[in-house]
Amino acid sequence: MRSVFSFLALLPALVAQSAATFETASIHPTPEGPCEQSMIQPMTGGGLRTECMTLKAMMVWAYQVQNYQVSGGPAWVESANWNILARGPAMESALEYEKMTDDQRRQSSALVRRRLQALFADRFGLVVGREAREQPVYLLTAGKNGSKLKESEDQSKSGMVRGGRGLLIARGGCWKRRRNFWVSSLDGRYWTERV
Repeated sequence: MRSVFSFLALLPALVAQSAATFETASIHPTPEGPCEQSMIQPMTGGGLRTECMTLKAMMVWAYQVQNYQVSGGPAWVESANWNILARGPAMESALEYEKMTDDQRRQSSALVRRRLQALFADRFGLVVGREAREQPVYLLTAGKNGSKLKESEDQSKSGMVRGGRGLLIARGGCWKRRRNFWVSSLDGRYWTERV
């Protein structure tokens, strides 16, 4: 059985703990029409910028879960796209995200995720709970001629991954992160792999 997040209620709720919060946050629905690009971008000083992201997609990122692990809520959670510009407390000595080490990026991203979770509770009244649920799975295996993927020459960098409709571009980093990004779009189902 796999752990699955579910919406308990979309009612106003207080954040139980004194979670880190953004100093300011502007949330707007994305203008009508197709989105050319969706993105989540942590910013210098612990801020965040998102473009054309559904609440569900942002929850997947904020709670570090897979798409299939988020269920419930009204239909707009998966259909309405949002733009968010949120700023952390002013920090003159803050490093630019691109100049951070991988460890500094992980710490900064964890802080931004906690802030986004607090923003969900404050602005959307989001309350989450956990439950176990049985679901069908996919098995990811190499083809009969083996894998065509090449190992990155520099494993010390986190690399980048970007995707869109029918497109996945990945440079550097480890296979597990790339694989998780790609497979997360598979019909909302859990998957495993055979080595």
